[in-house]
Amino acid sequence: MDSKPRALELINEIGLGDQLIKADAGQMNQRFLCIENKLYPFPKDKETFLKTPLLSTFDRLRLFFELTVPKGKNPDESAYDFVSRRFGKKYAELILDPMLTGIFAGDAKQINLKAAFPRVYQLEQTHGSLLKALKEIKKSFPKHSLCSFKEGMGSIINRLVEQYKDHILVNQEILSVKREGKQFKIILKENVLLADYLIFSTPAPAAVKFFKDINLSLSNELSQIDYVPVAVLGLIYPKEIFKQIPQGFGYLLPSSEKSEVLGVLFENNIFPGRCPSEQFYFRVMMGGSHHRGVIKKEDMLIDLANVHISKVFGLEKTFPKISFKRVYAKAIPQYDNHLVKINALIDEFVQENPTVDFVSNYRGGVSFNDCIENAFQSASKVHL
Repeated sequence: MDSKPRALELINEIGLGDQLIKADAGQMNQRFLCIENKLYPFPKDKETFLKTPLLSTFDRLRLFFELTVPKGKNPDESAYDFVSRRFGKKYAELILDPMLTGIFAGDAKQINLKAAFPRVYQLEQTHGSLLKALKEIKKSFPKHSLCSFKEGMGSIINRLVEQYKDHILVNQEILSVKREGKQFKIILKENVLLADYLIFSTPAPAAVKFFKDINLSLSNELSQIDYVPVAVLGLIYPKEIFKQIPQGFGYLLPSSEKSEVLGVLFENNIFPGRCPSEQFYFRVMMGGSHHRGVIKKEDMLIDLANVHISKVFGLEKTFPKISFKRVYAKAIPQYDNHLVKINALIDEFVQENPTVDFVSNYRGGVSFNDCIENAFQSASKVHL
């Protein structure tokens, strides 16, 4: 959350600075890959690359051939093809694939590199090699802290509602949005509003409903944005059942594992106090682009997650003391080539209609920080 200044500016502006908490740095540095129910340190630096049993001698040597690989010429190249071309398929399957699982719950072979990681694309185009650009990469991606709030991420929404209650409407059902001369008529269930500027900050499926009376063609394009489902589960066990208490941040699973589990966070290692000290809290993510059927298994998800945790940590005939779940049928937009095309159409529309804008996680990044930065940029263009 502290990787972009706008996010911290907003947090301090609304008086939540004293509620911000940082993740445990020691635990953050320990991340793992889960292969056949066994945890391996995630290769992240020279030392772990040399020691990991997941890479052969050839794979390690292949890394240095990246210096000789010519820069790509295809702006629609997938992230998987980019890493395979520059470092080899093993790196794409073992390193990139689970990383994109953690960010997009997506398919590395479908994610457009330039759209998802524009800085990486530009570094290759400028330097011809990522290894040659290492110094600039370190400047472009400096180390930052993972942050949250004492009462969770919902704190920021609650505070925004409280602080701006005299200027915003909440819990209002919008029936339609139409043009009214140079303005826009927003028809609510119990009211009608006129607006000079219109900013769509909903997920694309909701924007489709409101935007169709303004531009049906673009509305239809928005309806084609691919969102993957993600189930988020909390499983809390008594610590006494573990032979060894899990250490670190958590782990990801490559798609080659064919598991419905995408990754697991060790929640109370990251932010101590998320559960009582005698308990251990796993946050399990399931679904994604490779396992869209999770939304049809909602009643089974806790059991499936428990079986997975039990296998990885050697637990016998146990069940979490506390469990909960949320299933998001349309959780994360996929930055594929189709989304690139749609965003080009949105850019063209916004340029021709400067009193309309779109600020959502299908434009300019899916992270909290990206959305805050994009919202600031959009708001700065509004002149009342």
